[in-house]
Amino acid sequence: MTQLADVCGIDFRRLSDYERGRRRPSADVLSRIAAALQFNQDVAPPADAFLSPREYRRLAPRSAVMHVDEGPSYLSLLGRSEGALGLQGYAPPQRWWGLGTRTDSSPELTSLTSLLVSGARERVASPVRLRFEEHALLAENGRGLGLAERACLWWKADGREVFYFPQVTMLVGEWVVRVDALVGIFTKAGPVWCVVEIDGPGHAGRGQWDRRRDGLVRMPVLRFPSGEVTVSRFAQELAWRLRALFGGTRADCG
Repeated sequence: MTQLADVCGIDFRRLSDYERGRRRPSADVLSRIAAALQFNQDVAPPADAFLSPREYRRLAPRSAVMHVDEGPSYLSLLGRSEGALGLQGYAPPQRWWGLGTRTDSSPELTSLTSLLVSGARERVASPVRLRFEEHALLAENGRGLGLAERACLWWKADGREVFYFPQVTMLVGEWVVRVDALVGIFTKAGPVWCVVEIDGPGHAGRGQWDRRRDGLVRMPVLRFPSGEVTVSRFAQELAWRLRALFGGTRADCG
């Protein structure tokens, strides 16, 4: 495997991730691997190797297995916090999504509710199939997720699709890092990714650690103080900050 990585001009660990299904090789890398292994390059890659997000959602089987992390779910927290959120006439999300979405705190519950109220829709998708290649994704037991799908929120703005994956664990170098949300925005040039973190009251004084951790992630990190996360404000604030990062029109839900 080390020799193959050297011949292909790629890192050994990345090649291992391709073999385990944790990452997807680009067309160029796939061609180099095929040439090194003396495969017939006239043979087309698997039909789903380079599907767009739209095509994948259309073709993916409805019976696809969804990975669910252990821990409190959106619905379990909603049952205890609905009154505190000040929601009247709020229709909870579909039960499969509410039970399959890990939600660790009331501010996270509020942020997800804000997105749902603003028009985001419940979806199941695989970050890897959506071309997330920055880091390997892990389950709570430390095993690789590969192509496994997970609950997420989806919306569209100005022709751009936005995928919001709550509570994602990644292997960042030698560090296991859990983020409050992984967000992918799909432009004509391809997907761009960032991280959302909601900082609770006990987070004060951790600036140095946050900067180190954010540097390891190698993606833009959007931090929201929990005191500023409300149902009426979070979705709008997120839209403005995504616009500031990636340009174009505001990435509103709906």
